[in-house]
Amino acid sequence: MDETIGPNKIFKQIAEGLAEKGVATIRYYKRTKKYPAKVAAEKELNLDIEVTEDVLSAVKLAAEHPKIGKIFVMGHSLGAMMAPRIA
Repeated sequence: MDETIGPNKIFKQIAEGLAEKGVATIRYYKRTKKYPAKVAAEKELNLDIEVTEDVLSAVKLAAEHPKIGKIFVMGHSLGAMMAPRIA
């Protein structure tokens, strides 16, 4: 969730900068990072399970919030690669 470069946690800093401008963000760990043993026990793992389902859940959560307007999906590494598919 936080890419660290020296003393800087750049994703946290980006989220904080956006918040200062009134832009909400949702950051989370992929389920393969947060729950590795549980994921390893699953019979199937693919990109939809690893990435898409969780992003769509986050988008739904944001869309249900009364103060959220436009929703943009942005990612890093695998998340960035999957963003066009998710959008």
